[in-house]
Amino acid sequence: MTTTVWQNLTDALNASMSVDEMSKKYLNTFLLLYTANNEPLVVQYKGFSDDGYFLFNDENGVRLKLSNNTDLQIINKFPERCLFNHDKLALEFIRHPMRQYKRGICKDNVDIYSPVRRLIDKRSYQWTHKVLKSALFPQYPASCQEAIDKLVNKEVLSIALNECFMLSQNVTSTQKNKQLFYLWFSNKLIGYFLKDTFHIKHSLFKQEVLDNIHLFKPFKLEI
Repeated sequence: MTTTVWQNLTDALNASMSVDEMSKKYLNTFLLLYTANNEPLVVQYKGFSDDGYFLFNDENGVRLKLSNNTDLQIINKFPERCLFNHDKLALEFIRHPMRQYKRGICKDNVDIYSPVRRLIDKRSYQWTHKVLKSALFPQYPASCQEAIDKLVNKEVLSIALNECFMLSQNVTSTQKNKQLFYLWFSNKLIGYFLKDTFHIKHSLFKQEVLDNIHLFKPFKLEI
């Protein structure tokens, strides 16, 4: 017997049970819906209608109604932790493992914030469907040179190189050197870039830098 997408999401034994389980595990959480053209949409589950449809809202607030036997693919993609780029900032996505009563992504089990801004402000970033899509499908610069160029030209305040490392503008130092940028591992400030060299000052993260040495080419490393 073929199981439905709702049973796959909830581990329910039958279609009737999946309605209740969807409410328990996914109500007001965010999932990925793949369209007929295989385009991923971030949608929020809003419940089950009286006329027998699973209800979702897309990023524009448009109500989507899916039947029990829909052929569309719906996935609960939920990374543990990663840096990603959105607008002119590098943001960090962090999953809170202690909040497991909801399987999907929601405000209770995820924190999204700017590591740079958190130096002075502990509030989380006010994330939306679009921000979440940037986290689930992160895009990084093709090279470290590209990231440095964006910082030099002040196109970004901060920029993630991959899921672990990011660079930021010189936001705390009184030095006015336009070629000095800070290097971060996740939300930890571990060094800086000046002229053509990365200077690693946090001894606990030297091995992580060496393991990802390709990220910093063509620049020098001082460890």
